Amino acid sequence: MPWPRPPRRALCFLCIASCESVGTSFAVHSVFAAAAKTSPSRAAADLVRGGAASSSSSGRGTLGMASGGPYDNGGGGERQGVPAVQAVAEGKRVAVPAAGEEEELGLAEGFASTMPQAPPPPVPSIEEGVKIELGKYKAAPFEPGTFSPNILYAVQLLRSEEDESFGAAFISLRAGNDRAPTRTWNVGRPNATSMMALARFKLWWMMPKHTTKANEIPPETQMMLTKLPPDPETGRQLYGLFIPLIDGQAKCNLKGLPDRSLQLFAETGCPDTPVPSSDVAGLYVGVDEDPFKLVEKSFKLVNTRLRNQVKAGSFGAGGLVPGLVHDAEKQLSRWKKSEVISKKVDNTSPDFSNYLGWCTWDSFYTSVDHDKVFKGLTSLREAGICPKWLVLDDGWQSTSNSDAPNGEQWMDHLTSIKANGKFRDEKEGTDLSRTVKKAQEEFGIDYFLVWHAIAGYWAGVDLDSPDLVKYKPRRALLNRPPGIVEVDPDMKMFFRVSKFLNKRFGVVPPEKIRSFYDDYHRYLKSQGVHGVKVDAQSVVNFLGRGNGGSVMLARAFHTALSKSVRKYFSDSDGEKGEGGRIIHCMCHDSEILLQLPACYGRQPVIRGSDDFYPRDKGSHSPHIYANAFNSLMISSCGLQDWDMFQTNIGDASWMHAASRAVSGGPVYISDRPGDHNTEILRRMVLEDGGVLKPPANALPCLKSLFVDPQREEDALLSIWNECEAPGHGVVAVFNLFGSAWSQGRRTYAPVRTSSGALSGVPVNGEPAGQNGGEGSLGVGGGVKPSDCHRLLRDYRAEGKEAGIVGDDSRYAVYFHFGDRLGVGGLDDEHPLVLSKGKCEVAAISKVLTFDTVAGTEGKWASIGLVDMFNAGGAIVSEKLSYQGGRAQAEMTVKGSGRFLALCSLRPAAVLFDGKSVPFSHSRDSEGVPSLELALPTGYTGKPRSLVVQWDKDSRLAGGSGVNGSGRPHGRVL
Repeated sequence: MPWPRPPRRALCFLCIASCESVGTSFAVHSVFAAAAKTSPSRAAADLVRGGAASSSSSGRGTLGMASGGPYDNGGGGERQGVPAVQAVAEGKRVAVPAAGEEEELGLAEGFASTMPQAPPPPVPSIEEGVKIELGKYKAAPFEPGTFSPNILYAVQLLRSEEDESFGAAFISLRAGNDRAPTRTWNVGRPNATSMMALARFKLWWMMPKHTTKANEIPPETQMMLTKLPPDPETGRQLYGLFIPLIDGQAKCNLKGLPDRSLQLFAETGCPDTPVPSSDVAGLYVGVDEDPFKLVEKSFKLVNTRLRNQVKAGSFGAGGLVPGLVHDAEKQLSRWKKSEVISKKVDNTSPDFSNYLGWCTWDSFYTSVDHDKVFKGLTSLREAGICPKWLVLDDGWQSTSNSDAPNGEQWMDHLTSIKANGKFRDEKEGTDLSRTVKKAQEEFGIDYFLVWHAIAGYWAGVDLDSPDLVKYKPRRALLNRPPGIVEVDPDMKMFFRVSKFLNKRFGVVPPEKIRSFYDDYHRYLKSQGVHGVKVDAQSVVNFLGRGNGGSVMLARAFHTALSKSVRKYFSDSDGEKGEGGRIIHCMCHDSEILLQLPACYGRQPVIRGSDDFYPRDKGSHSPHIYANAFNSLMISSCGLQDWDMFQTNIGDASWMHAASRAVSGGPVYISDRPGDHNTEILRRMVLEDGGVLKPPANALPCLKSLFVDPQREEDALLSIWNECEAPGHGVVAVFNLFGSAWSQGRRTYAPVRTSSGALSGVPVNGEPAGQNGGEGSLGVGGGVKPSDCHRLLRDYRAEGKEAGIVGDDSRYAVYFHFGDRLGVGGLDDEHPLVLSKGKCEVAAISKVLTFDTVAGTEGKWASIGLVDMFNAGGAIVSEKLSYQGGRAQAEMTVKGSGRFLALCSLRPAAVLFDGKSVPFSHSRDSEGVPSLELALPTGYTGKPRSLVVQWDKDSRLAGGSGVNGSGRPHGRVL
């Protein structure tokens, strides 16, 4: 059959290297093409000379783990005219170097090429599409035959030598030579039974979309997780991940098309900045049987690639070359063990995030002033609440209308880097410093942060301000991002109004932005400020025109911002690599999210969702839903901030509080003066103002990944996190059914029940923490220890190390609101029922086994401070040991209050900081034995010692859970 176009010879080669970019060894296969015009006879001669190349033993003739169509870059390749051998297999054509050509091709030292060994089969049809297979199990992220060979330029395949189920590919696409600032490709249908996409629905924010239909994948999708069909032979379940990339000056996103295929869209954000003309590395795809490992490994690979680009292509640095061909020839050869990740990311949290904070926004909005700050702090102190950090939000800056009420400030400009008159005292000659000083000295605020927009203020900087002329601001030529205009009509109206009213947006140019931030933050530092919340970051999305495009502008702004923040707001004495005190907000554009890890030495703090809206009852469940699923992407880019909340708005406050307590991010409130729920705060805040913050970001549980709990009546949302002490975890469960974002109405609205009626939104008034509200039967569900994926992963690792498939490990599970303790195996479910708008938090602890000197076997599992939402967060470390003829559990703990543990034997003694303390030991009505004691007050932030000892006289617990035979009933340990 004739080829559908004049033949071109494609040049491909296979590179294999070992690297440790995600903490394991990888084989990196770079398969790419550069076209060279040739005659049909020469092509036929090549086919005679060549053979079917294969890196596998399957004999299928695939190259690496992929078989492709005519890899053709459409002309103008980098190595035209180089001889090649054509390998043909399964109706696809790829090319590999001819024998002896490695030196001519310039293969890097340490790389090897796979040479053709067998004669090729006859040339078949290429009507079907490219077949991409990943990992040992040859998983196909796209439906076979749907990825067109006409758009493919290069494929870089990766597989793990330690994790056989993992496989990945960077895919590069042909663009053309018309120097267009946008480009689209239809990249095939996802091979999936369920999909979860993260897509921007506003300029500033993204939210999840659950679907089983690819045509429903929304525009501006920046990540998509898929559930592949089970393997027909083994039943193995694999998951797929799609990440649209940044390459050079272009960024990409996905959307679904009516034919169920995906469209990849690339844009630069500037009409004068074209998408790269040939090699656009626009899409990453990966597969694994563990979706959490898949996300973690994939983003490390993506972040590594972006870190190299950011280093090479910062504003004014030059040297930026996009594409996979450049990577394979120039970069992969330099990926030595110590250079794979040029700078290891510090995953520690900024110091302020370990304490409770308070923000002025929902209390006062833009009307905040010096006196109102202390009205709020005084009210908190009178309620017994002592936050350790504060965010002075919008309303303190000098702008073109410093008295603008909330909602009317959006087109105002910054006129000076100094505070406005509401915070200055002209008589005393003081500025913002008097507010900071009083907050520190009289209210114990250790970290005072202030808000500012990334461009200065909402509409940038004043072009005529004498205080700002040194930064040479210029009027921005606003660019309309097509995807945002499509999904966010508010932006369409913004552009129309701006043009009609001749509104000006003033932007500091990239070459001056470092000087601007340096002066701004030096001033704030002189006033005693400790950090910043930088808002409205996605505004760079339409400021790229005349600035090299939005990708390069975002890169320039954040490179400058990170240097300034580290210089003036360091929390580690300027130690190289730390990230400073900064909260990134309104920044859910991939040109920001994907570049933040490269710009900041420590994981940056990133807001996780649209704002907390205290007066919009329909917004609370969607807020938690969005944060839970957005974390799949944001947790790979930084530390997620679930936003402030208010403690006294009814049931919603309990859901917000529980989610923040297990989120792993900063915990801060925005209570109005005199409006506090101290019962909630007592479950979150320790005596010293600290919080029991998990060491990682919370993620949705496996069983919740492909379920939309807002719209499915019988679905619950479960999220999990790990604790500092090994063997401990936490799972929070929410009933979020009732309201969701309405794209058509542009608001949060009730959803329809199965009967077709509109659901009401969660209402206030039901007793907090109770299962089943008035008129509601609730939704049944449960918690398994394996829902905490860290415990499941540790279980598998221990089994693999011991050479066993499984064991009889047991886990204790404590329900916070239900105040009940259970015990069972890893996959045993502990049931619960939740009515709409309610939640539950489960502390999980692995049961440890020990023997007393008398030979009695004991069981132990510490739960922690059970009156706190995150009970297990109180345990810093734990170990079992033997000393002086006694078995003992030694713990380092935080806080004070009611401490609970599963404990089968009555202890001989319990020591707190070396002193004996009283305790109780009994079985409950289900036969579960427990130890309970009160950790004394006086906690100052320094961890304390708790030791539980057993001797030869320790006996099984008695009490109501023991029957006449002396054997416990209920669950068996």
